[in-house]
Amino acid sequence: WQIPDGGITSTLTEPTVDLVAHQRRVGQIVWHPSALNVLLSAGSDMKIFIWNVSKSTILSTI
Repeated sequence: WQIPDGGITSTLTEPTVDLVAHQRRVGQIVWHPSALNVLLSAGSDMKIFIWNVSKSTILSTI
């Protein structure tokens, strides 16, 4: 979700991007501490994905 500069004034129901790759439940998500729009997701499918959220693409799979 994209939080507006003025804050949330209504219920957010639509995500900005939909990141789909895991075959099972995702247990952890973590933003990169210094890189913009980089997210790590780890799932019970034993996979870790590093995402470029702004492009909705996978940068790497572990």
